[in-house]
Amino acid sequence: MKIVQAKSSVMALGSHNYLVLIGDNGQVVQQLHGFQSKDGVPSTTGVGGQLQVFSDWGYADFSSTTAQQVLYEGSSEAVTQLWQAALDCGYAINSMNYDYNITSSFGAFNSNAALNTMLECIYLDPIDLGGFNWGLDDIILSEDTMNAVRAMNDIDDIYIENPEFNIPEPTPVALIGMPELA
Repeated sequence: MKIVQAKSSVMALGSHNYLVLIGDNGQVVQQLHGFQSKDGVPSTTGVGGQLQVFSDWGYADFSSTTAQQVLYEGSSEAVTQLWQAALDCGYAINSMNYDYNITSSFGAFNSNAALNTMLECIYLDPIDLGGFNWGLDDIILSEDTMNAVRAMNDIDDIYIENPEFNIPEPTPVALIGMPELA
């Protein structure tokens, strides 16, 4: 299995970056997209609403011709564990109710910032796949929240088994409204 970063063009200039989970058979299992949303309905206009991460709305027509880069490939167990942590990070983003904005002097709250934050939660780096990538350098969750997501999903265990990844030792903390971690 593998986790892939993919990109769709936005009005021929901008870029919408997202994650794709590819199964052992090469088929798309799931996608994670950050979108502007009004009342829980995703929109591609980028105008108003809140930033929400969706795992069940297939906006992008992902194929072999889509701009993409494999970020992690491994056993089904390790990839599934990382994907769940990215998904949990998406849930944490959703709980913040950020106002959607493409770019600002204080950082963007858009699809690219959501992607970068989900990748940061699983210690992977985004790839510049071309186009204007507003938000691709922005992290929109606190380190404490990301550490809690990592701890809930035992992310360190994956990297201990794969020492080619040099990561810092996280400090487990509890997410607001979630049970305290042991």
